[in-house]
Amino acid sequence: NQAADSAWQVKAAVSISAAGRVRHVFLDQPLESPALNLQVLQLLYGLRFKSGAQPVEGSVEIYSPEPVGPEGAP
Repeated sequence: NQAADSAWQVKAAVSISAAGRVRHVFLDQPLESPALNLQVLQLLYGLRFKSGAQPVEGSVEIYSPEPVGPEGAP
């Protein structure tokens, strides 16, 4: 289970419409935390891109911030 205080990463396949809206997201390797998966999906579906001539598909990798330990040490 990924906690908010531990580092994590996720890779997602995304489809973007010609209008620049995210149409589909697939988490290639979902996190163990359903709450974090939902936050990642909401973030990706909320993105807007510049309009283009045709739909685009690609992938994106998201990395959490490094956890901060006592006195600011990682």
